[in-house]
Amino acid sequence: MMEEARQDTLWVPQREDAYKAHGEILRRFSQNKVPGISIQRRWRREAQVWGFLVERGFCMKDGEHSFEDDLALLVAKENMIRIKAFCGMAESCGIEACLAAAADTFYDGRLYRIEGDICSSVWRDEEKRCARFQLAADRTGKTRIAVYMEERNLTAADRETLAKLKLDGRVTVSGTLALYGGAVQFQGCAVERMEGPSDYRKWCREEATAFQKWLETEGSEEQRALLRIADREKERRFIEKMGTWKAPCRVGLIAPKDSQGAEDFKSRLPHGTGRPFMIVETKNVNFAQAGEIGDAIKAFIEERCCDCIAIVRGGGDRYGMNAFQTAELAKAIAASSLPVVLGVGHTQDEFLCEKAAHLPCRTPTDAAAALDEASKKARKKESGDKKTWQEKIDQCEEMIKQLKDERDESLQEAERLRKLLETERAQWAEEKAHLKAAVQQRARNRRDADSHSAAARFRGFLRRK
Repeated sequence: MMEEARQDTLWVPQREDAYKAHGEILRRFSQNKVPGISIQRRWRREAQVWGFLVERGFCMKDGEHSFEDDLALLVAKENMIRIKAFCGMAESCGIEACLAAAADTFYDGRLYRIEGDICSSVWRDEEKRCARFQLAADRTGKTRIAVYMEERNLTAADRETLAKLKLDGRVTVSGTLALYGGAVQFQGCAVERMEGPSDYRKWCREEATAFQKWLETEGSEEQRALLRIADREKERRFIEKMGTWKAPCRVGLIAPKDSQGAEDFKSRLPHGTGRPFMIVETKNVNFAQAGEIGDAIKAFIEERCCDCIAIVRGGGDRYGMNAFQTAELAKAIAASSLPVVLGVGHTQDEFLCEKAAHLPCRTPTDAAAALDEASKKARKKESGDKKTWQEKIDQCEEMIKQLKDERDESLQEAERLRKLLETERAQWAEEKAHLKAAVQQRARNRRDADSHSAAARFRGFLRRK
């Protein structure tokens, strides 16, 4: 598809057989007879191509007559959709209504305009020059539709907008419904970014504000401090608490049923007979419900069967982790009298409950590793001064060894530089000798030339006599 002359115009090629089959209809658009659209020719691969130059103000209807049926005979179907999108003729429709229409017929030819939040990473295929993402109807992400966009069907402004799309962006997309791989998808032909944050981000801010108000009004000083201190300070305080527990450390685990994240946590955490940790009980709850997770925390506190609580879940759809963005669950974690270790989601995910947790981690494996490392540091702290002095001695010996290695490397480097200097000096002396010999040879040649010249002048003088 050829580039547009300006952002307020769109050039669409005619069908190859348009003039032969529909010459009378084609002449209606010649010589600017229809306002907002005209026929224009362009060069494409050393050949002239006729097409329509459409302006933003073009109106499909002229009184009772509609030009839509005429243009449908003169341009390809996808180009007709592009003209409608360019002229803003898309029918506004919610994502739920759009999916309902798809249930009736997978392709009805209508052009829809839908609005939603990008709830998945924008995947771009550079080879096919297309992009795929998903739009959510609300913050829960339960109602969503897949969007597929080909760059060749977009204007220059749309392609620039598409390149800037990111997760959580709020957009409007114009396009049609289609069936792809047995599933409904929305084939977009125009995209526009909306101002302001997405519904998901608005909701996250509201929950964070509610949690902050709860801390200020009902929270203790220790709970308010959890928001101010860094993760390293949280780890230090957690290690101090571990030093007061009896071995092995008893862990109460909260995880979804048949969770791979729970298995990863158990495989990384050294637990069992003779190990530093013991998992006393696992409570399987629905992680989509913040209340169920909070009830499990309260149950562990009342049972007094563990020293700390670990909440773990592996990665997945971020909208399925909404419970960890709620002020309700953040309050339950902050108010817990038992330290809470949090390991949910992917490495790049961030949740409100991380601020309330006593030992926040990004994944179940990281949570197990952090617990293991904290246990080792707590045991070292309890080992006494003798071991502490031995550690200092070992540290000094390691520093001495490191300094010796650095000294040896410096001596080797100095020896290398000395040899290099000697080589340079030898080369310089050799060049100097060659230069001196060349100067001497040049002087001898000059003297010989002068003597030959004097003899020649003398012989000439004799001949003249």
